[in-house]
Amino acid sequence: AEGVHATFFVTGEHAAAHPDIVRTLAQRGHLVGTHSMEHRYPKQVSGGWTTAYVTGQITDARATVSALTGDPACFFRPPGGFLDHVPAAARATDVAVVMWSVDSLDWKQPASTTRSATAAIVDRATTTGGAKHPIVLFHDGKASGESDARVSPNRSNTVAALPEVIAWYRDHGYTFVRMDGAS
Repeated sequence: AEGVHATFFVTGEHAAAHPDIVRTLAQRGHLVGTHSMEHRYPKQVSGGWTTAYVTGQITDARATVSALTGDPACFFRPPGGFLDHVPAAARATDVAVVMWSVDSLDWKQPASTTRSATAAIVDRATTTGGAKHPIVLFHDGKASGESDARVSPNRSNTVAALPEVIAWYRDHGYTFVRMDGAS
């Protein structure tokens, strides 16, 4: 509605389960990157993340996303921002690792839409620390295995916050681009 294109980092599992959503994102001009195949944190994997494990997660997710979008999935955001063996796996798979500089913490929102939760997301998402090129982290769904009490599957406050966040960035002279630089 605001004419803003974004980069969506999707798990291979969610992409396979919801192929029409992934195709629609790409068709509407959004960039689709990967967020692993399964969204498991290092402590959830027997022996932790190894280079082979992360490489497999990237490779499998890339194949799934690329098959759906017709484009190479060249960007990877590691689950939880963990970097265990990620640089080596990224080199092996020729992907760029993407982190964030502004965290909206929208995964902490309550199970219903509230003005205070929406305002908190807006506040966190617009606290750039003076960054000239902030990368703002939002979540469009829940991929992690934590309980719903810990990580909310609700995204209504995120949706409610977006017009205010977009207006704030525009009012402060920012333009919106995907991770590949396209607007």
